Amino acid sequence: MKSIVIASLLAVSLGSTLEIFERKINMSSGALGVIKLIESMESKVVTEEKELLNNNTLNFSKAISNGYVVELPANAKYPGKSQDTLTYNVKKLDQFIENVEKLKRDKVRIVKYGYDDGKVWVNKLYDLEFNGQSIEMTVYDTYSNPEEFIKSPKTFEKRVIKKDYPNDLWYGICSNNNDKDCGTLISFKKSSVVQ
Repeated sequence: MKSIVIASLLAVSLGSTLEIFERKINMSSGALGVIKLIESMESKVVTEEKELLNNNTLNFSKAISNGYVVELPANAKYPGKSQDTLTYNVKKLDQFIENVEKLKRDKVRIVKYGYDDGKVWVNKLYDLEFNGQSIEMTVYDTYSNPEEFIKSPKTFEKRVIKKDYPNDLWYGICSNNNDKDCGTLISFKKSSVVQ
C-alpha cells in the first residue's frame, strides 16, 4: 500500500495524471516497474525555473522581443509624442484564443507599462496558461516589492473573448459563458497596433 501511495505522489509530481500512471503500472510490477516507468517519463518532465520579474528584468524591449502582448505609452518610446499607446504582439493573444477553442495547450503574457517623467515601469502583468481544460491566470503585484513582482495565487477561468469595435479592440477574461460577466485584460485603439 505504501508503494502505491509513493507511486501516486511521484506521478503527480512528474506531471502525469494518476489515471494514466495507474494504467501503466499495476500492483504486481513492484518497485522495479515504478523505477522503469519513472525513467521513461524523465524526458517529459518540465522543470519550471523561478523567473525573477521586476522593472529591470522586464523592460519593454525585452518583452516585445519575447513575444509578450505589450501595451506601452507612445511617449516612452518616442519622447514628445502624444499620450497614445503602442500595442505589440496582439496576434499572440488572438492565437491564444484560437488554441483555447481547439483545446490546444498555450500560454501568453500581457504586460502593460506606465510612463511618467522619463521613467517606464510595469503597471500590470498577467500570465495566462491554457492547460487543455481551463485557463490558469496569474496576476502579479508590480508595486509592493520593487525587487521582485509578487505572484498571486492562480485563478481558473473559462475563456478569453475579443470584442471588435469600429475603432477599438477589447479583450476580456471570463469565468463562465456569460459575455457580459468578463473582466478586462487589455483594450486599445486599433490604430495603436504596431505588430
